[in-house]
Amino acid sequence: MQKLTCSMQKIPFGTMIPNMENYFCPIEEDIFELYISGIGVTPGYLKEKNNDKFTIHEDKLYFKTGDLYKKTDQGYVFFNRRDRQVKKNGKRIDFSEIENIVYRLQNIKKCIATSVILNNRTLILLFIESNEANDKVKIMDILKENLPEHYLPNFIEIYSKFEYLPNRKINVNAMIKTFIKKLEGDTDEK
Repeated sequence: MQKLTCSMQKIPFGTMIPNMENYFCPIEEDIFELYISGIGVTPGYLKEKNNDKFTIHEDKLYFKTGDLYKKTDQGYVFFNRRDRQVKKNGKRIDFSEIENIVYRLQNIKKCIATSVILNNRTLILLFIESNEANDKVKIMDILKENLPEHYLPNFIEIYSKFEYLPNRKINVNAMIKTFIKKLEGDTDEK
């Protein structure tokens, strides 16, 4: 467990649990991670040696939630997560679990599960790179057999080749933007 070195801002955020406090710790300019402290925070995960999700600041124990927020004129707005999880309808989804099922299928080169919030609704997206024809219905059927319902992607997009950034990372943001434009185009046509 490490000592916290950032300056924290106490925030009014949602309905507080009694004897708990929320704080935002700056990560980048206008980007903050939500930390919680209080009676409900334990000194670490049971039987786990690396408790890097916990930190101490001014003699208080904090849990790093992994939730990132942007500071706007309207206040703090949820932005993203540090890990690859998202909450949908109050249930946590770990994208790696979706991807692990897809990688079991034949002819899958790469896949990325991610999410986007449109019209105050969290949509789970699954991008697949494959040089073979893959049936989206068949993929969804296999996901349904192996995952809880709230894990199922709202949309599956299959690419023959993903777009990459100069540093050779997959350009997920570009794929999301293309998907949103396509979705908005479909909506405009109807």
